[in-house]
Amino acid sequence: MPRKPKFIHPVRALRQAVGEAKGHTISQPAFAAMIGTSPATIQSVELGRLRLSPALARRIAIGFSADARSLMKAKGKPRDWMGRIYTADSCRASKVADIPQAAADALGECLLKGVEGLLLAANAPNKKRFQMVTTSLRDWLRSTAKDFQLSNEWDRAMNDLAKRYEGSGKPLPLNLTAWLRSTPG
Repeated sequence: MPRKPKFIHPVRALRQAVGEAKGHTISQPAFAAMIGTSPATIQSVELGRLRLSPALARRIAIGFSADARSLMKAKGKPRDWMGRIYTADSCRASKVADIPQAAADALGECLLKGVEGLLLAANAPNKKRFQMVTTSLRDWLRSTAKDFQLSNEWDRAMNDLAKRYEGSGKPLPLNLTAWLRSTPG
């Protein structure tokens, strides 16, 4: 019979709440797969042997509508994004338990329209901030891909996009491949 832990780490409490919301226990390996890390990392964090990194805390917080700061504490209850104690109801209310593909597609479309609106605003005659905004967006995308361990997939998608544009005959004001690969900052 497993020993009862001396304390409950906020990540463990959140994992348990997610399991309750889904109607079954979420194992450490299953939770690790949900957030893109190793089971050993989750186990070490939950046992207090490893401090949760800000990047992993942010990834968990985004994935489950939780507060990253509350997850980084060694003890205590995790909080939701509004500062309330995170429960199974928090998980269900955040709609992160399972997102239907149609909803994910609709959200993706909304995000694309938001980026389009930002780019239009940045290129307005009285603003002229297009280059700064596009560089900031590229760097943010690269950082997000790295945080969620999607760098290889993102690089492939961007290379495919660059080839498609460069092979389309449409004039581009820059070498898209070089711009995508340039260093942040």
